[in-house]
Order: sequence, then C-alpha cells, then structure tokens
Amino acid sequence: MSMVTESDLRRAVARFAAGVTIVGAVDPDGEPRGMTVSAFLFISFDPPLILASVADAVPTLEAIRQRSAFGVSILGVDQQKLSDRFAGEEDGRFEHVGYDAGPDGAIALHGAIGTLECRLERELVLGDHVVLVGLVQAAAFQEGRPLLYYRGKYGSFHSLSESQVPRWPADEELTIADHAAYWH
Repeated sequence: MSMVTESDLRRAVARFAAGVTIVGAVDPDGEPRGMTVSAFLFISFDPPLILASVADAVPTLEAIRQRSAFGVSILGVDQQKLSDRFAGEEDGRFEHVGYDAGPDGAIALHGAIGTLECRLERELVLGDHVVLVGLVQAAAFQEGRPLLYYRGKYGSFHSLSESQVPRWPADEELTIADHAAYWH
C-alpha cells in the first residue's frame, strides 16, 4: 500500500459531515481567544467528557493551556459567518460578537444552540494538532438547527427517519443514572 497524499486525505475526510463549534477561552490578560473547530466529539457521560482537536501553536490553545479551561459553542445554521470569522484572521474575531466568560475563562458565544464549559483534563499532541479532553462543568442549550460542514460547504441537518437502533433520548430531562439505565 502506498503512502497517502495530503490531497487525497483531505478529499477523503471531507466526505465526513461534521458539526461546527467555536472553542475559546479568555487569556490571562483578559483577551478572548477562539477558533472554529469541527473535530469535536462527545466521549462519556460519567464522568462528563468531551474531546476537541485544535491546531498546535495557535493563540487559542495557549489561552486554554494558561487557564486550564475552555468553552465549546455548538453553532446553529444561522451562524455561518461566525464559523468563517473564527477560521480566518486572529484579529477582530470577537469584534461585535456577544459572549459570556465563566470564572475560569471558558467562553460561551451568544446564540449558539449548545454550550459547554470545560476544565482541561488532558491534552495529547498528535501530529500538527493537540487533542484536548475537557471535563464538562456546565452545559446549556436552546432549540435550533445545527450548522454542518461537508466538502468545504455549509449545510444543516434534514431528518430522514428515526433510527431503528435505540439511542439515548436527547430531548428528555434525564440524569446520568437515567442514561446508564437506558443503555443497559
């Protein structure tokens, strides 16, 4: 088997539709830092863990390391411009953007359909990215359609049918114990 080219790898992984998030933290000088991240993953209910992969050597990563905390804002379909802004030039990303910063420095953007405040549990340097494992301290959500990214374009979710495989009920008020009971 031959070595994969970067071009082929980019084109292959672009076939995986991903949700779009903004990961951010306020640096120790009080400056908000954030970046667009589509490599985001839920890991565990107990303990409540998520994963985000960010490019190495960016100001947002440095702020996260300094604060040992970060926020994840899950973008809705109407927030495409924020995704582009936070993927572009560092300067001006937070200009005229509403956000809340937790006491630990985790940033939650206004208007996001879901937000998570996380304590940095672990980080793992892999290639040119750093995988951050966050212990979720707080979560909030509102109704809205998610912003998706696929093959360099934005889209949103369109329901086809209900899954035939039992999943955890995402729209009910349940505790972690309820989720464990549902799965077993």
